[in-house]
Amino acid sequence: MPQPICIPDPYGDEIDWNAIWMARKKRHIAVPGFREGEGFFQQRANVERFLARRSGPNPRLERQLARFRPPAGASVLDIGPGPGYLAVP
Repeated sequence: MPQPICIPDPYGDEIDWNAIWMARKKRHIAVPGFREGEGFFQQRANVERFLARRSGPNPRLERQLARFRPPAGASVLDIGPGPGYLAVP
């Protein structure tokens, strides 16, 4: 088993990010009706809800974009998995 990832914080404590992630994942999976991946998108209601959220305004994205304006012709490096809403130019 890999060693826990413990990063000292400014207050001298160590934070086990792996344990935090695992605890959150277990809570998420315990939600009644939980489905992930392909199984989630097999239900039409889930797809419609997902699309409705993605079709409207995204205040978080707007705030992030307002903070930096990449120059014309800039390249973007997308690091990590996810929907790609936020990236570093």
